[in-house]
Amino acid sequence: MKFKFKLVILYLLTVVLTFSEYNRIVIISPSMFEVACLLGVEDKVVGIGTLGNTLPYPENKSCKIEKIGNAFKPSIEKIYSLNPDLIIIKDRVKLPEKEFLKRGIKVVNYKTRSIDDIFYNFKDFSILVNKEDKAKIIIERAKEEIEEIKRTNRKNIKGGIIYSLSPLMIFSDKSLPGEILDILGIENIGKNLSADKPIINSEFLLKENPDFLIGTMTIQTKEEIKKMLPLIEHTKAGKKDNIFIYNAEKLYINSPRIVESIKELQLKLEELE
Repeated sequence: MKFKFKLVILYLLTVVLTFSEYNRIVIISPSMFEVACLLGVEDKVVGIGTLGNTLPYPENKSCKIEKIGNAFKPSIEKIYSLNPDLIIIKDRVKLPEKEFLKRGIKVVNYKTRSIDDIFYNFKDFSILVNKEDKAKIIIERAKEEIEEIKRTNRKNIKGGIIYSLSPLMIFSDKSLPGEILDILGIENIGKNLSADKPIINSEFLLKENPDFLIGTMTIQTKEEIKKMLPLIEHTKAGKKDNIFIYNAEKLYINSPRIVESIKELQLKLEELE
């Protein structure tokens, strides 16, 4: 009987939390803070997670908000002290969600593996803060811009985005960076490979003979790529020195601002020989 009573209480809490408008929000995933700002509800955010010493974008607003520790291992005590009614996290972050629920705190877990995920997250968050109309306008504008990019993208060019050098891994068409290449009309050398970040070798690069290569994540310079992959000099990318670095954060912007990053990359590729 006690067990059934607890289930009923949990159910009622879930229903109440589902249809509430939230006013004390802890955003553990730094990239979701930007979503709050785009919707104009950053004043409802009482705590945010961080990655290293980098403040979440936009920094001029995130610097004023209480920090709850690393986004992948936040301080539970600090979160409780802020008395939130809503917690936003991204996949792969472990939290005692049942304990939060018992305290009347809703936890929403977002994943970001595609452009559609970004728009879904944005729309879903807007519902939680009663900003659906504003979100709809922003999403429609972003989708229109993506369609415009597709109409003006480059054709007959092949390239790849390197995730790591040791082991040598690239982004396939199953990843968000791979989807960005597709939007730009680029033939991804990682297309049709298994997993979102498959391991390849230098011989694969020679065979694919890309027109350009982009280093990202922990890769700092194109010289680092050339040193680790000497066979690159025999590819079109190496011969024309079409090798450059692109900020990984711009490939994983979890808001409609991802469109700006796609445009920036498009302009960069237009500069290639």
